[in-house]
Amino acid sequence: MLAGGAGAGIHVEQIRQSFRGLAILAVFGPDRPTLGISELAGELGLTRSTTHRYAATLATLGYLEQDGPTRRYRLGPRVLDLGFSTLGSLELREVAAPHLRRLTDTTGPTSNLAIRDDTDVATVDNIEPMYRLLERLGMRATKTVWPVACPEGSRNFATSQTLEDPEYLAFVRDLENRGFEVTWHGATMESSKRERTLAGLERFHELIGHYPRIHANHAENRENLYWGTERIDQPLLKFLFGRMAHPPGYFVGHRKDSPYWWGDLCERHILYARNLTFGDLNLASINPSMPYHDPARPLVRYWFSSTDAEDASAFADLLHPRRQQALEAQGGFCIVATHIGKGYVRNSLVDPLVEERLAMLARRPGWFPTVGQLLDWLRERREADTLSAGEWRRMQWRWARDLMVRKWKTRRR
Repeated sequence: MLAGGAGAGIHVEQIRQSFRGLAILAVFGPDRPTLGISELAGELGLTRSTTHRYAATLATLGYLEQDGPTRRYRLGPRVLDLGFSTLGSLELREVAAPHLRRLTDTTGPTSNLAIRDDTDVATVDNIEPMYRLLERLGMRATKTVWPVACPEGSRNFATSQTLEDPEYLAFVRDLENRGFEVTWHGATMESSKRERTLAGLERFHELIGHYPRIHANHAENRENLYWGTERIDQPLLKFLFGRMAHPPGYFVGHRKDSPYWWGDLCERHILYARNLTFGDLNLASINPSMPYHDPARPLVRYWFSSTDAEDASAFADLLHPRRQQALEAQGGFCIVATHIGKGYVRNSLVDPLVEERLAMLARRPGWFPTVGQLLDWLRERREADTLSAGEWRRMQWRWARDLMVRKWKTRRR
């Protein structure tokens, strides 16, 4: 018998949410081996957004698997751990309880945070311990890769491994098997004309088993889409930014008359692309309408924003306890753009401050999925795909301000 009072109410709510997770698993059967979100929602009497969050969490934990091309779900291998043949036994309930509590924690979050790790200077040695830490903490992340090598060399990124390296390929494949998301950062570390970009996409598909869903432009690669002054529309900002960086016409991946053109390939294969980055941990206060479609930049189906954390030091600063508390209190969401290859791991150990702050974050009520899972969930909740003029205008000025602050902080280091 449950005791009365507030504690009983919390316990009943945990049981209710846990059984929702089990109910989703029970819908599948020999006659229905794969199901979409709409079918699951209709069967369970839940909204699509609620069902999507439960399904995404079950997929992260290994109880469901999602087919990339169709986005439909099927039972995952960890269902065997539950031993449905003895579902009514006390022993099973005791074994399953920690998993169900974890499911409950992640299906009723007060904050949502995803990490996108760009592959700059990444090697197995300087990133693997960080990924093992994330997995131990129950978190997942999105790892970008370069599918092909760069035979002409690279001044800044020559130490990076690509999928042409067997050790790195094996590591990346294992990450995806463990519930992490793998996508790309372009074909390789330096500028690629259309032929190499196409070869990179096909090589990714061949080695990983699907095309990348997410794209982030890289550094000064000329095939970058809508980059440089093409990222923004405010005339004064375009003028100032053009004087600080490359002039208009340098980044031309979206221009059909350019040898670096690949906009049609992006539109065909990529679902989400990153544009503006900010300094605030809560992106819901800056770009609440993400992911969004921009008719002025139509070759990208959906754009999203990120919070910038260049390296381990910036990441630890971003996850300061006060910021974590604010994100939780505001019920916001964040996609952190970082480079795990930049200082997170030294002598095979994760930076102590990074580990401390990630462990603190993991103890908070929240959902820590891949970038794709978070963007899918946000998109399910939206009624319109476009931004208001006011939100876009505020985003541009905030981006410019935060960019100046980051440059100033970098010079002070």
